[in-house]
Amino acid sequence: MTEAVAVAEQKLRQQGAAGRATVDLVAQASLDRIAGHGDFGSARNRNLNAMVGVQLNIPIDASGLIGAQEREAVERLGKARAELDLAREEVGQQTRSAWQGLQTGAARIAALQQAQTASRARLDATRLGHEVGDRTLLDVLNAENDHAQTVLALAQARSDQVLTRLKLAALADRLDEEVLAQVNATLAAPASQESLP
Repeated sequence: MTEAVAVAEQKLRQQGAAGRATVDLVAQASLDRIAGHGDFGSARNRNLNAMVGVQLNIPIDASGLIGAQEREAVERLGKARAELDLAREEVGQQTRSAWQGLQTGAARIAALQQAQTASRARLDATRLGHEVGDRTLLDVLNAENDHAQTVLALAQARSDQVLTRLKLAALADRLDEEVLAQVNATLAAPASQESLP
């Protein structure tokens, strides 16, 4: 985006210079030498020409073409600057959103870990109740289903947290081998979550 602004500024400078009178220093030099031999003897001729002057260039009125081209260059520069500002705002908004997602993701993971512990305790209690005859098999199946959903939700929350971390690093232009190594270590570390029953 910054390159587009620089190009637009350069074109504006060129357009501004195109419609103005200019004064140029002009210099020219030439040297001609002729030599030869003939029936009447040899001859040599040498001619040196040099010229230094000032040249005034006044553009012919092109019925407003030059002014229109200059106005167009100004508008293009304004557009390039607006696009650059918009891109900066979008990156800032995406960065704030990713940072908030990282913060809320950590809280969500903590809540889901507690929910997993509670659902595991409920499942164990329901199984014990089924063994002593207080609970039905349907109660056990419902408890197992609830526990499986909690384990799945926790795994999804951890996956979302890793993706949000990668997105934040990319927005900050810090997505390098160190960040990827940290993510790989997080994914490779044994999860504290319980496996499905």
